[in-house]
Amino acid sequence: MSLARRLAHADSRYNAAASTIAIVKKPVAWLAGALGIAGLWRLLRRRRGRVAAPAETPPADDPAEALRAKLAETRDAEPEPEPSSLEERRRAVHDAGRAAIDEMRSPDGGGDANDTSPN
Repeated sequence: MSLARRLAHADSRYNAAASTIAIVKKPVAWLAGALGIAGLWRLLRRRRGRVAAPAETPPADDPAEALRAKLAETRDAEPEPEPSSLEERRRAVHDAGRAAIDEMRSPDGGGDANDTSPN
């Protein structure tokens, strides 16, 4: 067989294969599309069924109401502390700060206040 005949024969086989692929591609694409639409429809139908069911059944016990009641009991049981004046609060904060500084400066409290070396 000559080279020209071989090429023509190979070309005809290629064209035949291409035409059969095209024949199969379209139905496969339609089938895939139909399966996708059917799956989407089924998924949406299931979601609608799930949403409707919980709305029909009333809850037996509302945990939020139980927690609100418990919180109200706790608030009623503990009296609120008297609000102190601004000067009293400042004095208490400064006293606590001085106590912390004194503790740091003491030999038992963790070292000298002038010591800047890392521990």
